[in-house]
Amino acid sequence: YRDHDSYEAGAGEKIPNSQFRDHHARAATGMKWNDKNTTALSAQYTKADNVGIPGRGLSLPSGPDVTYTKAGLCLWNLTHTLTPEQSCLKESKATVFYQKIERKVLIDNFPATYALTENRPGADHRTWGMKWQNRMAINDQTLVAGIDAWRWDIGNSQRYKTLKNGLTGVDSSLGDLEQFSGGVFAEDDWQISDVCVLNLGGRMDYIRAKSNDLYNWIEPPSSAMTVSLVRDGDTYDDMSWNAHAGITWNVVPDWSMTFISASSYRAPDLMDRFKYISLGGGVTLLGNPNLDPERSLFFEYGLHYTGGKLRFTAAAYANYLTDLITETVASDTLRTMENVDEAQILGAECEVQWVFLPGWSGYATLAFTHGKDTTTHENLAFIPPLNGLAGTRYDDGTGFWGSVEMEWAANQSDVPAGGFESGSWETLKLRAGYRFPGNKIRHELMVGADNLFDRSYRNYLSTSRDIELKEPGVGFLASWRMMF
Repeated sequence: YRDHDSYEAGAGEKIPNSQFRDHHARAATGMKWNDKNTTALSAQYTKADNVGIPGRGLSLPSGPDVTYTKAGLCLWNLTHTLTPEQSCLKESKATVFYQKIERKVLIDNFPATYALTENRPGADHRTWGMKWQNRMAINDQTLVAGIDAWRWDIGNSQRYKTLKNGLTGVDSSLGDLEQFSGGVFAEDDWQISDVCVLNLGGRMDYIRAKSNDLYNWIEPPSSAMTVSLVRDGDTYDDMSWNAHAGITWNVVPDWSMTFISASSYRAPDLMDRFKYISLGGGVTLLGNPNLDPERSLFFEYGLHYTGGKLRFTAAAYANYLTDLITETVASDTLRTMENVDEAQILGAECEVQWVFLPGWSGYATLAFTHGKDTTTHENLAFIPPLNGLAGTRYDDGTGFWGSVEMEWAANQSDVPAGGFESGSWETLKLRAGYRFPGNKIRHELMVGADNLFDRSYRNYLSTSRDIELKEPGVGFLASWRMMF
């Protein structure tokens, strides 16, 4: 159970509408019928209310406020596992699941120029799915293969609107929708030699999306308003595939290299295809039912060292994308989702850990990414700036441990035209703890501090839809864990 008031950013600046309250529970049980058969059942439940979405957008700098008045999740998962003896089939696992997500939202405190006083959108999301996966060992190869399928439907997708003149009406941004996805997959690890492993894999998917007719109003605020058709209902089909190949080579003791190449896709979801959103100022955003899947071609090279006191890994990658799904301007009053652009994302990252004294270790990470829309020659949005962390930890095995860690990011000025930039920042995190046994229970007490110097900063990746959101200021925490 958690109950948080709105937090404060650095220097005590309060971030309005950042409060939340939620509770969560999970239970699991199982039965081992014999040496070969095991069945497991798990259930998960989450409910949240009064969850504020903080920040202000450039298009609506003075409002409105967006709050989840109710959000809930219920998930059931049933798995049966078979482990045959004296067979090339080492494990066969079948899983079925059901998930329901409910969302109710309140949008209020609109600017004075808006005709609305309240907008209450909501929807129910239900997903049924199954997966059958088999692991086989054949000579020097380990093969994993199977099938999976799921169906997602959106119902009760309605928005209850209250106008300033007191009239009320009901419309929908999506309507009732459903999507089915089914696929087959396989992956093979092949021990070519004592120092070389080849990995091959791929999958094929069939995707089917269906929509009902969508009208501008379900219940118009007055009889004088005309109900008109926004989008005809229809059914859409896609076939997509992905594949990858990789190799791991232990060049000399403690040193290895990896290389992977992959072709993958991202299928347009129900939002990309069917959304119908008023962006304000008479501008409407429409999905596109005829979108093609995004495709990418990915390459990565890695170098790894694992010694007694030093561990190091580094990688460089390139990702080439086509048929990017993006929002385009069709007219002064209409924006649509289209497959229009090609892009490339290049990057590198490294990580090092060094035990420099008994009980003492230091560690650091560094990551760099650059993204370019090669059609428009603009920078891509949501590409993180140069960032990393550095820290040291003490743990001599007697029970006491402590760590200090600095996380940082450089400024991000490589943004699309008109996009938000972000400045550089760094924060300091402290942790100290003590582990001890008691009555056959292992205990651990921990205290810590985040953003110790109360820095005021903004993470560039939190700038979704041009919302400027500052991160929390200094915070203190304490915990007591019991393991038995």
